[in-house]
Amino acid sequence: MSNFDYWNAIPDIPFDIMCKSMGSDERINAIVKINLENETVSVKGVGDSDYKYYSLDTFYNAAASATESEYTYYGDTLSAFQEYLDRNELLLSEDEQGKQM
Repeated sequence: MSNFDYWNAIPDIPFDIMCKSMGSDERINAIVKINLENETVSVKGVGDSDYKYYSLDTFYNAAASATESEYTYYGDTLSAFQEYLDRNELLLSEDEQGKQM
């Protein structure tokens, strides 16, 4: 059975309104949108004005590379993950999500 059997998409404008009304929560660091049709991941971190786009493969490879590294400290592993993503960001607008430029 799929974990995604029952879900409802929330359009961007209501989602943004709900996020703003929720207030600040230090446990929430980013909004992550996964588009399985286009095989992309969109990430908007706290304080970011725009989304950053990655392929699903890049996200997987960044996680695999970071977890397979021999870093002792968790912070170093996270830095390796972020550096991999930074090197492989897709240059897309929100309208072009899923199409590599």
